[in-house]
Amino acid sequence: MDETVTVIWAAAFIVILIGFIPYGIWFFISLIKKRWERAAWLFALPLLLFMIFHAISIPLEKIAYSKYLREIYDVEIDLKSAIYNYDSPRSFQGDGYSISVYELPIEIRQRFESADTRLLEQFPKRPNYRSKWSIEQWSEAPLDPKFNKHLDFSLSSYDAKHVSELSSYFHDIRSALKQKNTYYAFFFKGHKDFPGNIDMFIIDLDNNRLYDINHNT
Repeated sequence: MDETVTVIWAAAFIVILIGFIPYGIWFFISLIKKRWERAAWLFALPLLLFMIFHAISIPLEKIAYSKYLREIYDVEIDLKSAIYNYDSPRSFQGDGYSISVYELPIEIRQRFESADTRLLEQFPKRPNYRSKWSIEQWSEAPLDPKFNKHLDFSLSSYDAKHVSELSSYFHDIRSALKQKNTYYAFFFKGHKDFPGNIDMFIIDLDNNRLYDINHNT
């Protein structure tokens, strides 16, 4: 979620937390004294404020997501629905595994078919919530062997054992990363020498696929 949206909801939560008891007392006193009109407004006001916050957050989230995509792929893109999506259950701390597979948008294809120094040296850009993670910027395959452990971590063997479709996509990804016309980049945060958290992005021009992977432990 974009920081602006997060701040809005955090502020709303703090106001609710601080004001809940006195507001509730005011509401019940209005009921006891049969001041029905005031009680109705006191009941409706929180709902109205929630609807306003929700209405504001929707366009802000869309703007933030467009900015996020632009700073990953260096192109304006409206990413359509995934052709395949897998999300494991997440723990309380967010640990889990996700992969989305997209048909490669023409805008991204054109950008990477003409990959230049700007794209390869300045992108992707980390979002604020990844500010403490390391970054490996866009490179063309074959995958550098020093990143084999990052790839192995990105292609979760644990989840593949439980979801048969994943093995096929993992095979396609490994094959693509052995040849040119495939680009890869990732953000990661490690535990010692092991990448315990990763966002990996893979663009397979030959097979017209875009892969977006997140794995947290």
